[in-house]
Amino acid sequence: MSAERIAPLELERFLPHRVNVIAELMSRTLGAIYRHHFGISVPEWRVLAALAYGAPLSASEVGLRTHMEKARVSRTLSRLQDAGLIRREVDPRDNRVAVLDLSRDGRELFSQLSAMAIDWEADLLAGMGDDDREHLTKLLGRLHARIDELRASSSKLC
Repeated sequence: MSAERIAPLELERFLPHRVNVIAELMSRTLGAIYRHHFGISVPEWRVLAALAYGAPLSASEVGLRTHMEKARVSRTLSRLQDAGLIRREVDPRDNRVAVLDLSRDGRELFSQLSAMAIDWEADLLAGMGDDDREHLTKLLGRLHARIDELRASSSKLC
């Protein structure tokens, strides 16, 4: 029986793996900060951010902006509403749809959270010069655009 050669995959050099590990480490670190200082989870932070910059939004729109599954969005919205951080109202354009926005307390909390997140990001990037930070931003934008292209072309095949 002949063994076929498999192209070597170095996991630590495989870009999807590396990006996932870095994203997970950042998310866990920020999550611990959010929990410690504000009692907020990462999904709750994501929903607050989506509403801070895009409200009013429906639950479906929140899911699209946060890249979270529908059930997780629903649970997160319920927790945030129970905590008095978001408001849910009937969409005046369509009575079947609820639209969401931050409450006054939600806006105040998000202001504090975002200031802390910006400071943390500055600490994270402190070891890089301005040119490196700008280059990283451009590269991430190009990767994102290429992923969108690949997703669009693969959806045509299905």
